Amino acid sequence: MIVVGEDLTKENIFKYVTSYDIFRRYSRHFTTINKSFLSDFRDEKHPSCRVTFLNGDLIYTDFGLGKSFRAIDFVMTLYDISYIGALQKINQDFGLNLGLCTEKIDPKKKKLPVNRKNSPIYKEKTTTIINIKRRGFEKHDIEFWGRFGIKQSTLELFNVVPINHFWINGTHFLAPKYSYSYNFYFENGIFRRKIYQPFSKTKWLSNGGKIVQGEVILPNKGELLIVTKALKDVMTLYELGYTAVAPSAETMFLPENYFKKQSKRFKRVVLFYDNDGTGKKFSHKFAENYGISKEIFIPKEYNCKDISDFVFRYGIKKAKVLVKTLLT
Repeated sequence: MIVVGEDLTKENIFKYVTSYDIFRRYSRHFTTINKSFLSDFRDEKHPSCRVTFLNGDLIYTDFGLGKSFRAIDFVMTLYDISYIGALQKINQDFGLNLGLCTEKIDPKKKKLPVNRKNSPIYKEKTTTIINIKRRGFEKHDIEFWGRFGIKQSTLELFNVVPINHFWINGTHFLAPKYSYSYNFYFENGIFRRKIYQPFSKTKWLSNGGKIVQGEVILPNKGELLIVTKALKDVMTLYELGYTAVAPSAETMFLPENYFKKQSKRFKRVVLFYDNDGTGKKFSHKFAENYGISKEIFIPKEYNCKDISDFVFRYGIKKAKVLVKTLLT
């Protein structure tokens, strides 16, 4: 006989497991709070993720993505499943027996999840604030960005600046020779930015937010808007004569309301993501979810994953011809 137990809800799940238990079970690399580890969403050589305590709960932050997740959101994103699907998975994997069950549950017996970890004492962490000290553009900066067809004037237009120092929540860091800040805008009282160190162990640092990279130059309306995966590609496309924006990370998309607004302002929206497995996976997903009919990729024979890489290898003239061809 089927007997109804406790309802399958988030509140009931957290009676028996903690956010720490969930992150420990589903994250491949997380072991210790406030200690950096490798991302579960990207291939990387150097750790750029942390689980920290914020506003009464643990938060998983991927600084490379510029994205943070609470426990349920993390499971949803990691397995690409719905909210209910995440609850069902946690319920099953931890053996909680919430919802319908096949045997009566003795209310005097406290359910314990299988393989539960002992939750440590959390230490509150404030919202990440990144401050910078800007320096002037030097020859090596111009040469580095010039490889991708990006001029100094374009960097300044998109608020990309070279830096020699930066601070994360007041902790000072000396920036290496090639270090840049992508300066975005205030969101929820916090100035959002990314630190880009292309030749360093920690390539990206970000304080998150639902920022849209390239928003600063968007016209009120236009014929074509390209959605790509990174600001560097946005700037390269700008040099080629195209208007483009990028979400905060390749595995994310533009905020839904923002996308609806741009769909009305531009007659045509095209996705231009990397031609590797990850890029194609998320491009196809976004195209289906948002009704975007056109996706383009760099052809495999060029051995380039994105348009900035193509310009670096083949030059800006060939890139103009290629993109024009892909868009027809």
